[in-house]
Amino acid sequence: ERNPLKRFARNMSFFFVENWKRIWVLTLWISFCIVLFTWKFLQYKRRAVFEVMGYCVAVAKGSAETLKFNMALIFLPVCRNTITSLRTKSKLGFHLMTIS
Repeated sequence: ERNPLKRFARNMSFFFVENWKRIWVLTLWISFCIVLFTWKFLQYKRRAVFEVMGYCVAVAKGSAETLKFNMALIFLPVCRNTITSLRTKSKLGFHLMTIS
């Protein structure tokens, strides 16, 4: 292809076809983090502490909620008993084995 725009579109379509599972997981993860942050931010924006400290406390609490979720995602595979029980006793284990 001599046209750089067509070449870019073709390469991007190949990229999406080859990596659609990764893109789906990343989209789901980022969406969930945005929802968690927004939920906690709005929850603390309505409290009296917002009048005193402003956006600092709302942003801090929203970020902390997102961090708790991400730390749980990191901690889950580290627990040997948890991952073993997920593999053997649930349908999730079947799907994890087929992906890898």
